[in-house]
Parts: sequence; structure tokens; C-alpha cells
Amino acid sequence: MGNKFRIEFKDGATKSASVKIKPPKDIVMFVAGTTDPINLTGENHQANNKYWKDSLDNFWGGVKKLKPQYLDLHIEDTFFSWSGDNDTEERNKAAKRLLDLFLRVYKNWTKKEVHLHLIGHSHGGNVMNQFTETIAKDKKFPELWSIKSLTYLSTPFFQEKHQIVHDKIHPDCRVMNVHNEYDITQRFVADFSLFNLETILSTLNSDNITKAVERINLVLSSNIFAQMFEIFSNIDNTTEGPLIWERTALIVNNVGIILDEAIGCVNNLKSSLSAEKVNLLTILNGLRAWATTTEGVLNNRTDGHTTKVWIDDLNYLVVFGLLNQLLEIDDTLESSFLLGILAGIFAEDTGLTDSIDDTAWNPDSQINGKYKTDYLNITEKDRYHSRGLKSNYEGFATGVEGSVKEKNLREVLMRLFSQFIDPDTIDSAINSIKWITKIIYGRTDTQLKLLRGYLTDYNVFIRQFNANLIAEQDQPVEVEVEEEDIDSDIVFTPAARAEFDQALATINNTPVKKEKAEDGEEHEPIPGSIPYLAMVSHGLSHTQFWEEVEEVLRAAFSSGENPGYKG
Repeated sequence: MGNKFRIEFKDGATKSASVKIKPPKDIVMFVAGTTDPINLTGENHQANNKYWKDSLDNFWGGVKKLKPQYLDLHIEDTFFSWSGDNDTEERNKAAKRLLDLFLRVYKNWTKKEVHLHLIGHSHGGNVMNQFTETIAKDKKFPELWSIKSLTYLSTPFFQEKHQIVHDKIHPDCRVMNVHNEYDITQRFVADFSLFNLETILSTLNSDNITKAVERINLVLSSNIFAQMFEIFSNIDNTTEGPLIWERTALIVNNVGIILDEAIGCVNNLKSSLSAEKVNLLTILNGLRAWATTTEGVLNNRTDGHTTKVWIDDLNYLVVFGLLNQLLEIDDTLESSFLLGILAGIFAEDTGLTDSIDDTAWNPDSQINGKYKTDYLNITEKDRYHSRGLKSNYEGFATGVEGSVKEKNLREVLMRLFSQFIDPDTIDSAINSIKWITKIIYGRTDTQLKLLRGYLTDYNVFIRQFNANLIAEQDQPVEVEVEEEDIDSDIVFTPAARAEFDQALATINNTPVKKEKAEDGEEHEPIPGSIPYLAMVSHGLSHTQFWEEVEEVLRAAFSSGENPGYKG
């Protein structure tokens, strides 16, 4: 744009001059959120551009369409990445890396006026807030640069960490905050900032666990145990008996493999968790010793293959004893041995949790009314809203939030666990144990009665906290399969054995596939489930370019509209 000015010099002379004033440049930066909430992986740059580019119809695609509509709008979404870990230090590092990126990519603009527009999802918004502190302190941040807009998508705002510093924010900055009330990650999961768990999981071989589970499932699906009780009285000690014991030993062997992986992780717990480590290892090592001994007994059996001998060889009393030790509880959550261990592991500072901060759904306490702030509540856009269970959900969410505020980790854990467990299923198990204790005596009777009592105590809390979050229409459908009248001896035929051996060899020799869902809708968690509320509801805000957000961004852009844009 051209403007004429008349300049008066000290000697009184005047002169006209034409000056061309260029508007500021606009740069839009996307900052991805936490992609690894519990810090399980060792990937250093998970939160990168792929986070936004699921399709051209999502939030990123909508913003890209704005570029030709403005004279000097630049959308930087290719180079910035950070670990994505739910970790305070990682977010601090990300803020510094963000500054380095700006200075490197736009090094020729350090003497020009530049307006930054930051868009962050989840903890990406806290990286943005930390960035405001970084640029306020770092003299390398150009004098003519400032932040002109802040767009927060499902960001959990801390009360103590990652606070906005206003020094380098434009006085006409626009703020947009998008939130979803069904988003439990924003409401309470993000209250917990964890230490990095890579050290703990450094010895974990997930492929070993996957293959062990596959082998166990192969044995269970072979029908060998479905037939054994009806044929055991006349079992052939030379063919049928040895095969049943062999397959049972295979299951026990793979249980041992899974226990080895668990023991390795527990051994890597930090020194401040010595008490929890000892308690867990006592049980896990006890189970591992049982698996080793039992596998040997099963493999050494040569005759006498009867139901009673099979049960005796399994030495299940050891398992019941250790299970009861783990589940011990006496009417209150404070008396729960298991919850005590888990609460210790996730304790603030001494455990895996760096800090617990009562996060907020909006940045009002940090903005302090300095900038025009708009709010967009997308709760009714969540597919789960159509289920009509909002009151159930609010009861659950506010209950957990209250427990978090009181830092009652036992209750937090129990409230969460209760959403995964059907109390009626536990009642059925309790009734089954009650029936068994009527016909079994001695030490077995004692252990079963203990187990029944512990399950009864836990089920009181499960019924209290289970919020019935999943609608009837979303409940898993049990398909009734008509049972075939299978010949009892068919699983022992040479053909059946050969088929089993081939399947087992395939599991052993085939690398574990890291399968990814190609159709997100098909593999989406059940609406109302904890995974759905933590991931799908949390991610909804960046799946589309909301009209209200577009209006705020357009109002914040400074470079001017492109008169040549034809649309």
C-alpha cells in the first residue's frame, strides 16, 4: 500500500515522499499434543506433522485452504516435532525447539514485522504457553515479532506449570478455546504428569508376550480341554493322556514367559519404590516358581492320567494362595493390598508421577482478561452425546475429579477400574466359588472362601463406582454359536496333531506384525468406554476445522486479504 508523507527538515525545508508500508507477515504453526500419555515408547519425535494430516477435511486441511486467500500467510506444519511425552521437561524442551525452528526457517525475516498464530492440541497448548515464557527470556527472539493468536484444542491448563507470559504477545491477540465435556484426558487424566517410563520398560519384549498369548489361545481353541472331562475316565495313557499333559505344560510355559517380562519391568522400578517392588516381586516370583515346578511335573508324567492327577499336578493351591495375597482387602479401599501397591507406584514425586496439578478446561486465569477470548463447546458434536448418558458420565467424571483433588489415588484407581468390570460378572464368579466350596474340603476350601470374600468386598466398590457409561446399543453382542457334536477322539488324531503343530510353528517362526487400523471408524473404541473418552473425545477438536475457529483466525490475520483470490 502506498502513502504520501510531507517531511520537514531542521532548516525549515519540506519535501514530499512516497512510502510503501508492507503489512506484517502471518505464520501459522501447528503444535501437536501428547501422543504417548503414559510415556511407554522411546520414539523421540512422535508428535509431528503426521499428527494433523489424517485427511484434507480435518483441522489442518481447513487451515491450508486459507493460504491463497491472504497476501502473506505462511503455514508451517512440516518441520516441528517433539517427543509428545506426558512429561513437564519434554514440554519445556519442545518450547525451546519451537523457537529454534522459527529462527532457522524464517531467518531472513528477523528484521520484519511477523505475527505468529499458534494452534495446539492437548499438551501442544501447554508447549505454546511455555513458548511464551521462552521468547520472553530469550534475546534471540526478534524484536518485531509477536504472537497474534492462540488457538487451544482440548488443552488441559495447569495452575502452576506452563503459565502464559505476556511480554511478546500482541495487545490485539485473539484467543480461541475449544473443549469437549466428554474429554476425560482434559478433565483429569492430564492432571498427572509422569516421569519417563522408558527405563522401566527397557527390558520389556512385547513380542514375547504377544506370542505367548497366541500360543495359549491356540491350545485353548484346540478343544482338548473341552473334551477331557468326559473322556478322562477311559483315557489312553499312551496317546491321549500325554498329549493333554503336553498341551497343559505348553500353557504353563507361556505363562512363565509373560511373568518373566513382568518381573523384568518391576525390577526396573525406581529405588524410591522399594517397598512396592518387594511386594510385587514376592508374588510374581512365587508365580514364576510355580510355573517352573508345575511345567516340570507335567512333562515328567508318564502314566496315571486322570482328572484328579491332572488337578494335583497343577498344584493350583499355590496360585490361589498368591492370588489371595494380592487381592487381600478388608471392607475399605485403604485396606486393599493391590490398590496400595498401585497407589504407591503412581504416587506424586516418589512414584512414577512427577506432579499432580488440578488442570482447568480454559485459560482464563492465565489470560486475565488481557485479550479477546472466544469459547467453543463441542460436547454435542461428540457421537457419544446421542446416547443420552450425560448424567451418568458427569457423575463418573466429577467423582474422579474429586478424588484427584484429594489426591486419593486408591479411589481414583478404583473408580477407573470399575468402568472395565461388570459387577454382575463378579457376582457370577462369587456364586460359582460358593458352589464349589460346598463340595471341596480342606486347604482348597479355605483358599476359595478367602477368594470369595475378597471378591465380594471389591464388588461392593465396583457397584458403587460403575457408572453404566456404555449404552445398550453399544454393548458387545454375544453371538450364540451352535455347538457341533464333535467326536471326543478327533483332537487326538494324527491329522489334528499335525494341524496344531503347523499352527504352533507358524506362531514361533513368524515375526509379530505391528498392525494399524486402516479404517479408524471400524476400530474405534466403544462410545462411553474409558479408551473412547480418553482418546476419541479428546481428539475430536482437531478432526475438523470449526467455523467459529476460522472466524477468529481470519480476524487475527494481519497480512491482508488477497484481492486476486477467486475462491
